Amino acid sequence: MFRAQIKMEASDLHLQVDKPPMMRIKGEIRELKMDPIGEQEMWDLFLPIMDDRNKEIMATTGGADFAHVVPYEGRNWRFRVNLLKQLGKPGLVARKVEQSIPPFEGLYLPPVMEDLCKFDQGMVLL
Repeated sequence: MFRAQIKMEASDLHLQVDKPPMMRIKGEIRELKMDPIGEQEMWDLFLPIMDDRNKEIMATTGGADFAHVVPYEGRNWRFRVNLLKQLGKPGLVARKVEQSIPPFEGLYLPPVMEDLCKFDQGMVLL
């Protein structure tokens, strides 16, 4: 799933039991044309990427946050991963950490936000 996220240029991956995988692509959440993920399948995805410490944290708190590195096309891609339990079922949200800072247009924010970022004094309230 992480390699698909890289290939599709998605910023976020969302996995929820009994739902197809979803990815945030260019600011929009899109459901992938895949079968829903079963609970056992979700655990099968989680366990290989967790170390013993995060397994313990997940068991005691119901969630874990950690970094995960995936090699793809000769580069190492880093992800911030949040594992959680939602209504007693496992879920995952993973954000791809970009390897370079994108131009402002690549953030898919309203143009007025760029102007707000140029203030060098004071506080901006929205």
